[in-house]
Amino acid sequence: MKDGYTDPMSETPRPARKAARVIVVLLILVALIGVVGAVVLSRLLFTPVATAGPEVVLEIAPGQGLRRVSGELNRLGLVISARALEIFGRWQGYDTRLQAGRYLVSPTMTPVEILRKIVEGDAVFEEVVVTIPEGWSAAEIEDYLDLTGLFTREQFQEAVVMQDRYRDFEFLADLKDDTILDGYLFPDTYRILADSTPETVIRRMLTTFGQRVTPEQRQ
Repeated sequence: MKDGYTDPMSETPRPARKAARVIVVLLILVALIGVVGAVVLSRLLFTPVATAGPEVVLEIAPGQGLRRVSGELNRLGLVISARALEIFGRWQGYDTRLQAGRYLVSPTMTPVEILRKIVEGDAVFEEVVVTIPEGWSAAEIEDYLDLTGLFTREQFQEAVVMQDRYRDFEFLADLKDDTILDGYLFPDTYRILADSTPETVIRRMLTTFGQRVTPEQRQ
């Protein structure tokens, strides 16, 4: 064997080694992309948007499509990405299985849980739980009840002023018509029928006020 001679079988040719390194780097990048993608999907689809929040009445009309449902959930702040939920739903075949009805959903549910509830037809017509914190004004209650979907802010505004239908509450006897009922809407947690009217809810709050607040405390 001559000095300086290198056996061609003793080492991998440089182009082959370079190609191997490129393949390894690409595999690592693919793995990283997969991990990042899994984390993002978990955040968008399998994680609630909040750890607490009010129940919301979501109404699905007959024939309403997955894109519209996903968009409405996004508008209500119940999903981060309407597009991601729509793609997932189509992949699962949910787009042809949505059932009309009124559903109680909340931000503590994952987007996938909400979607599956609609697919399974787990609709309710009974009760919505609402909590009115102490110190809230009528305007703040309006905003909150509008968010729950029970009725609109305008509907509540029309009902939350003094009028003849509340004259049976003796503690309101001296109030003039159209006076906002601030101070009489007792803060508490109420279970309300999903098809209740604003007047029904207000009367519940006024009744609770009459039961919990003594005449001496009203002075």
